[in-house]
Amino acid sequence: YLLLGAIPIIRCSRGTAAEMVAVKLDKKLRENLRDARNSLFTGDTLGAGQFSFQRPLLVLVDRNIDLATPLHHTWTYQALVHDVLDFHLNRVNLEESAGTESTPAGARPKKKNKKSYDLTTSDKFWQKHKGSPFPEVAESVQQELESYRAQEDEVKRLKSIMGIEGEDEGAISMLSDNTAKLTSAVSSLPELLEKKRLIDLHTNVATAVLEHIKV
Repeated sequence: YLLLGAIPIIRCSRGTAAEMVAVKLDKKLRENLRDARNSLFTGDTLGAGQFSFQRPLLVLVDRNIDLATPLHHTWTYQALVHDVLDFHLNRVNLEESAGTESTPAGARPKKKNKKSYDLTTSDKFWQKHKGSPFPEVAESVQQELESYRAQEDEVKRLKSIMGIEGEDEGAISMLSDNTAKLTSAVSSLPELLEKKRLIDLHTNVATAVLEHIKV
């Protein structure tokens, strides 16, 4: 800050040792500004910078606060994907093992399969959970999977009921109701398939993130 010739904006947590240091530093800077003969900001360093609207920010924290880690890796889904995976222009590239079979001695190692996934605004799961903490994302993927399986089981159940026997009014009424439900389920099939695609996509991406961050 002395080389910049600018007075920093000081920020700190209240009621901590950092606040005590900030108060003393603020007092020291003010005293030096008032005394031009004994100022830290002398010579070429003293200029219009101290009155500029682009003043630097000085954050003071206690030494027991790990400030560096959040700056490197936040715990949100999007930040982890960006930091630990090959993520560029909304596309994440993953490498998958070609298989679990052992490679014969002297043979070339099998190449890993590469898959690319687009994480865009059309991806409802990504839009909803990209700012969520990673553990919550894993839970959400599991919930979406359970919801999909429940819908899939309902379609299968309706298909089996369609073979109902009997011609009494109760059977005909039940058949009519189930036909309407099955028609509704079939009409929502594209949405169901898209839901399954997103579940598979984020299961693979979340698993790849976990492989990088697990201890």
